[in-house]
Amino acid sequence: MRPTPLFVLYASSLFISGLACAADAVPSTNVIGKIGFGFGEKLTSRCAPITKKLAQSFDKCEYEKTEKSSYAQKNDYYTCDITKKGDQYVIYQSKERCTEELETMKANAP
Repeated sequence: MRPTPLFVLYASSLFISGLACAADAVPSTNVIGKIGFGFGEKLTSRCAPITKKLAQSFDKCEYEKTEKSSYAQKNDYYTCDITKKGDQYVIYQSKERCTEELETMKANAP
């Protein structure tokens, strides 16, 4: 297993610390076709469409539209977990928004 890059660990801690408020649980089918990136054991460093197969692997998904802030200090995004693999995906409505969030996360890494 390759080590997790430091920017992922730092970004994960920043993101998770911002998730103190409860979000709305949603079915994983709500994120099919949206754009996101993952971190954890299977880091993806690019934004990609969420496929039906990937969405079926999510244990839970939550939608945040008002209270939580993302990497770019905006609302309106999903988080989905694959608990058994320790992975989390952050998912957005558009590729532009996903790219902005991913670039902000990387820019704030140590």
